[in-house]
Formats: sequence, C-alpha cells, structure tokens
Amino acid sequence: MNEAQKCSECGGKLETGFIPDISMAAAFKTSWHRGEADDKTILDYVKYGPGLKYDRSKVIAIQAFRCTQCGLLKMYANPSTSD
Repeated sequence: MNEAQKCSECGGKLETGFIPDISMAAAFKTSWHRGEADDKTILDYVKYGPGLKYDRSKVIAIQAFRCTQCGLLKMYANPSTSD
C-alpha cells in the first residue's frame, strides 16, 4: 500500500498505522486468520491457557490506514507484509 493514497469516502490523505493487540504481557500487531474461530476445550485451557486456538502458518499481519480528515480506517491483509 502507498501512504499517498486518497480516502474513498472524502478524498483525504491516508496515513499508515497499526492496531495493537494488547495483552497483559505485551502488544502485538493485529492479524487476520483464514477460517472460523475454533474455541478451546476445557482441556486446552488447562494446558495452554485462555484464548483461541490458531495455526501460526495461516496468520497474516494487518496493515492499517486512517484518513486524516474523516477518520475512516482501511485495513489490508497482504501476505507480503506478514510477520
């Protein structure tokens, strides 16, 4: 994505940013995951703790842009930007 892009709603300038996924221990870049969320079983909670089960190979980092005029957020999950 190009930072000089224009907003599709008002024509304003889009600025690059990210949406942090904040946990108790750290902050991470928000990601997109293919498929439906798979809730953990009670045994998974005991073994791995709270949260969702996920396949790390299916995670793609989200690149976010915000319009400086109207505040519209546009997000892209481009495989070439994955972490």
